[in-house]
Amino acid sequence: IYLGHDFEAHLRQLYRRSFEKLDREGRIDEAVFVLAELLQSRQEALDYLEKHGRALQAAELALTWDRPSVVIVRLLCLAGDWRRAVAVARRDNAFAQAVLQLQDKWPDAANRLRQEWGEALAQRGEWLRAVDAVWPLPAAREQAIAWLLAAEAAEGQLAARALVQRAVLLPDTLAACAPRLRALRD
Repeated sequence: IYLGHDFEAHLRQLYRRSFEKLDREGRIDEAVFVLAELLQSRQEALDYLEKHGRALQAAELALTWDRPSVVIVRLLCLAGDWRRAVAVARRDNAFAQAVLQLQDKWPDAANRLRQEWGEALAQRGEWLRAVDAVWPLPAAREQAIAWLLAAEAAEGQLAARALVQRAVLLPDTLAACAPRLRALRD
């Protein structure tokens, strides 16, 4: 029922005050209800839960409300539900954005997700993208080099691209692969 803009604005003010009162009283679940259902501020409700250390509850609601995949992945990572976080990230190709969202405040979670991203790409045979995904992690460089060498061994265009990427990432190895680079050039 439409009762006019002024009445709607008045209701929103009442709901906002109710939320603030519930927040002051520490009644988190009720405050989330007011945000999500009465004020229709679902992202604010998720942020509020996250702020109060309830990442798992926020992740469950984000899944229920069909929020963007990157939000769901980030919340699942913060909740420690890595199996579902990786499953959603793989399904919706949300690794890159989720890593960016996690990087500043939760670098350990971002690094773990970055490693999972690289593994997912490597399993699909996208070795060069896997190298790009994990290269910022010094602990993952050995694995990245193995993927790079596997791409070089594949021959054809993939091998050529792998040689170029190797030259960029590992310039000190240029001498070892100089004959192959010259053959590519020619």
